[in-house]
Amino acid sequence: MTKDDMSDMIGKITESVLHQIRKGITIEFQKIEDKLEDKLEKIASQNNVLIKENEQLKKQVSDLNFKLYDCNEGVKESLRISNYNEQYSRKTNLKFLNIKCGENMCLADKIIEIIKDVSNNEFKLNKSDIIAIHPLQSKYANKPKPIILKVKNTEIKENIMKYRKSFFNSDIPVYHDVTKKNMDLIKHLKTQSYIASAWYYNCHVYAKTDGRHKVKIDLFDDFESKIKHAPSD
Repeated sequence: MTKDDMSDMIGKITESVLHQIRKGITIEFQKIEDKLEDKLEKIASQNNVLIKENEQLKKQVSDLNFKLYDCNEGVKESLRISNYNEQYSRKTNLKFLNIKCGENMCLADKIIEIIKDVSNNEFKLNKSDIIAIHPLQSKYANKPKPIILKVKNTEIKENIMKYRKSFFNSDIPVYHDVTKKNMDLIKHLKTQSYIASAWYYNCHVYAKTDGRHKVKIDLFDDFESKIKHAPSD
């Protein structure tokens, strides 16, 4: 065997070995690639499932948020209506303070006498004008209980309220019978720096800033926006 034959044989053997090695490596790579493809397909499938589940969850959250908003608005509207109805039921009510009454005293006679004195006989309240009269529970044991007077109509009520200043001067303050929610609303409005005044009138709460018209404010209103967008005087 010549040197060239030996060299040729070694080359063929080397090429055959390299071919087998390359073939083995290719097979192993193919196996690995197949496994990776399977895993990627599974991951992609799982990802699609997760995407669908995420979309479903987003829709459920959106639906729940809408229902919650709708529920909140319904609750707010119910509270508005309830508060208005309560206030309307008090439309012809007046609240008197500092009226001292004995146990057997007739409140109707007492209030008629007080109104007669405070108005200097200018206005006379008749018993037939009175729908109801009763004391409230007092927070202070050493002070007279507030008296609630319900009269037949707003005209009679306004005639009494004409002497409001005289009642205060006589140390018998008289007020509209305002619901707690409306009183809390008025108190809150008065704490706002941009509000000049807030008050109750005819079953509603009003507020205004300097140089602007009065605006009716209801529970849950965005009163800052409502007042600031009110027309100027």
